[in-house]
Amino acid sequence: MMMNPGSSFLLVLIAAVTTASAFVPHHAYNNAKYNNNRVATLKMAAADDAVAFYQTKYPDKKQVKELKTAFTDLAKVYGDDSALKMIKDDPILLGYNSKFFAPSHEEFAKTFGKEESLAMVKRNPGLLSLPPAEAAKAADSTMQLSYIVGVTKPAGPFLLYGTLGLICIPAVEAITGIPIRENLLSVIGM
Repeated sequence: MMMNPGSSFLLVLIAAVTTASAFVPHHAYNNAKYNNNRVATLKMAAADDAVAFYQTKYPDKKQVKELKTAFTDLAKVYGDDSALKMIKDDPILLGYNSKFFAPSHEEFAKTFGKEESLAMVKRNPGLLSLPPAEAAKAADSTMQLSYIVGVTKPAGPFLLYGTLGLICIPAVEAITGIPIRENLLSVIGM
């Protein structure tokens, strides 16, 4: 039996439409509550992880409810994954006043733009401690210092403080009159 080209196209189209739903999870169509519960569960797990990191370093400093609120406030601005990474890098962030997180970010964004300020705080999460009025005073040096902190932080505080010490050498030389660089270079034979 021969079919005309129009009816075979129609049969292929019907077959495609009726089998397409086999490749899509059914809950995507008819169970939005499942998705919302799953997202809430993942967010709670991230908050629990963040609180656990904080409590290993700072036991008995704050109530769990306060810590979870701080994580939630941080995640609202920077996203769950970034917030959890920042907490893992520096758990003390949960001890900061979380009411500053969003308003300070807005102030940074006025100076540097939204994406740049997000990246700056991810590099230097210590900026989260700034109240909005101080964040409004951020200058190019704030952005530049975030790069220094971002590069040196993985190596620990020694590299960060060592780098900051090197940056301060000209000021120390000017104040004390001691030629530190010249003496250091003569000691190492340069």
